[in-house]
Amino acid sequence: MSGFHVNSCALPSPPRISLGIVIAGMLGLVIAMGIGRFAYTPVLPFMQRDLGLDYATGGWIAGTNLVGYLVGATWAFLIPSSARSHKIAAIMLLTSLLGSYTMGMTQSVMLWSLIRFAAGIASGMLFVYVASEATQRLMERGRGNWAGAIYGGVGCGIILTGVCAPWFDNLAPIGDGWKIAWLGFGGVATVAAALALFLNAQTHHPASALTEHKHPPLPWPRLYMIAIAYFFEALGYIVSATFLVTIITTLPAVADLAPWAWVISGIAAVPSTLLWPWLGRKIGVKWAMSAAYVLQAAGMLVCMQASTMIEVVFVAVSFGGTFLGIVALMMAEGGRRSPPNSRRITAMLTAGYAVGQVIAPIVAGWIADASQSFAIPLAMAAGCVGIGLLFIVFDRNYEISFPTTGD
Repeated sequence: MSGFHVNSCALPSPPRISLGIVIAGMLGLVIAMGIGRFAYTPVLPFMQRDLGLDYATGGWIAGTNLVGYLVGATWAFLIPSSARSHKIAAIMLLTSLLGSYTMGMTQSVMLWSLIRFAAGIASGMLFVYVASEATQRLMERGRGNWAGAIYGGVGCGIILTGVCAPWFDNLAPIGDGWKIAWLGFGGVATVAAALALFLNAQTHHPASALTEHKHPPLPWPRLYMIAIAYFFEALGYIVSATFLVTIITTLPAVADLAPWAWVISGIAAVPSTLLWPWLGRKIGVKWAMSAAYVLQAAGMLVCMQASTMIEVVFVAVSFGGTFLGIVALMMAEGGRRSPPNSRRITAMLTAGYAVGQVIAPIVAGWIADASQSFAIPLAMAAGCVGIGLLFIVFDRNYEISFPTTGD
């Protein structure tokens, strides 16, 4: 991707090699995002139950992680070479792994905040590195249309955290469920890292079709509308991403379904990274993206007063089934608007996304404490997604349909 020119006539490599690249990329995002970022969501109710955390403190800790994510993504944008450095990626991987282990070794809010901040930096850098590196390597081998599957690693990580969190909690002595969950996720991430590194070694070879070239300036007039739309999406989706399990827990009629809502979200997320790009090719990225925004906002509104299993399933699917699809569509669309700058655009969009994610959990947690309800935060989140939708609808820079080259 950006920083390189890829031979557009590259012949497809054997499926086994390309599949190895996809799986390694997915595992990288399982570690960086599914566990490094989103394990906090199913563990937060244990921390509240065992340690008495309030919503505002929970939102604050989440916010520090997202500030770190912003720092990591901005670092990758301002210094593009850092997002291609294998050494920096290795340091970020180690930081992410240690972040899970050390969360279970302290009860200090200050230390938790510092740990989550460092883990956030690792997540931001690893997201840009893994997504860009794996996509580039697939393009070299004529399999660029497989790239959307990489983002399914986040969904796989959500499934893992949703399934494992209650299991870890049941294994733990009373009062230590939160601690065993964090240590357990550190172990899961370590296994995933070992497998990813093995697959990476098996599929890596020096690329002969790549040559360095200078970056042209970013075409800001063609990018600012999608950047704003993506920012408002972040403001909205992160409320569900941070508090979904906690919100369902506060709804008496469906509280027992709370852990499974997170699992269902992960299950819906995995195919979404292929489904939404496919729909984009059929009806156009603009309208596929619009449909995803509408579905996500509808789920937030239903979540305000969910009282049946069907409503909880809809809430979970409307969240999990859209947020990664939007990521896949947005990254592909950003790259289409300036192919030589694909890696920088990935970092730029991710940084803007991170700004939205920093603000929303802190505000949502404070409002939920003040009102003793998540109704207002959810309504505000749906409104933010609606504003993002307007920027998509009025953006004239979309193509009528998704590019079909390489499909």
